[in-house]
Amino acid sequence: MSAGKRLVFYLVLLSPLLALVGGGLYLVLGTSLVQDVYLASWRNLETPCMRWTDEGYGYKAKPGPCVLNNLEYQTVMTFDEEGFRNADTRAPSDVVLIGDSHTQGFGVKDAESFPEVLRSRYHLRTKNLGISSYATLRELESLRAYSGGAKVVVLQYCNNDADENKRAVESTREEFLRQVHSRWLHMQARYHDNKARGPIAPVLDLAHAIYKGDYKSRARFEARSLARNMPWEADNFAKIVARYRPVLEGKKLIVFESSGYGFNHPGFKSTFEAALSQHAPGLDVVVLDSQALLKRSDYYRIDDHLNPQGHEHLAQILSPLITDGLKSPAP
Repeated sequence: MSAGKRLVFYLVLLSPLLALVGGGLYLVLGTSLVQDVYLASWRNLETPCMRWTDEGYGYKAKPGPCVLNNLEYQTVMTFDEEGFRNADTRAPSDVVLIGDSHTQGFGVKDAESFPEVLRSRYHLRTKNLGISSYATLRELESLRAYSGGAKVVVLQYCNNDADENKRAVESTREEFLRQVHSRWLHMQARYHDNKARGPIAPVLDLAHAIYKGDYKSRARFEARSLARNMPWEADNFAKIVARYRPVLEGKKLIVFESSGYGFNHPGFKSTFEAALSQHAPGLDVVVLDSQALLKRSDYYRIDDHLNPQGHEHLAQILSPLITDGLKSPAP
């Protein structure tokens, strides 16, 4: 048999295997399948380390270490007596950082979070008030309680803040806190039930997603960052910020976006600036063009949070702005 015929023979013989390998590579690299299953049932969260409080913003972390191990990282998050990721929340600070898990530093070590990099490398007196899944109102409630004599506030927005911000604008305070409590209980129960299924859970979910075709192409997965109603998001955000004018007056407010996988919107800066100008005029606010400043490589591939490089990059971006804010006289 000639070499050409042998090649054709082996290609035909191996074609089912090649098709299987090709299909597998497409599902892993060309779709959102792995990320979807990871977020749904594979990823470990800090949920067991959280506790409900009677304070206005609901839940915080239990004091002490919280082990968080996942596919791309193994970390321990250390929380102080107030439930935040600081050596001591009550220590004096010039800079307070508020936000959700991106600010808290989900997925990186204590020393790698950008609030800690700002403190250790850039010698700024920072206080990290980030808590996973908080949206704007609860972040500002934390600021009200723990801002102290801070001169600069750094507020991180995430695209998943939008729905909670809508509820915060449309509900009374009591209704909003009832909703937060209900969602927290549901989140706790769902997480524990999912983990009780054991390590077979993500395997079963993966098989089900493949069978049902329940995944997106990579292009559609990444394009979702553009399918957002940015004026609506910005309007609700600015209305909430306006409620906290007494807390923010006399401070420099730096606002940026860090959304999952780096899907930060190119219209964030313009729409949020316009909404803040309308609803909270007179506040000293800087809005960053996060889509241009933060890259996809600043985020994990499978997990949707900033990686250590991203935290370092973000601290590098924020440091000169914070330093300028500390030098500027209060308006």
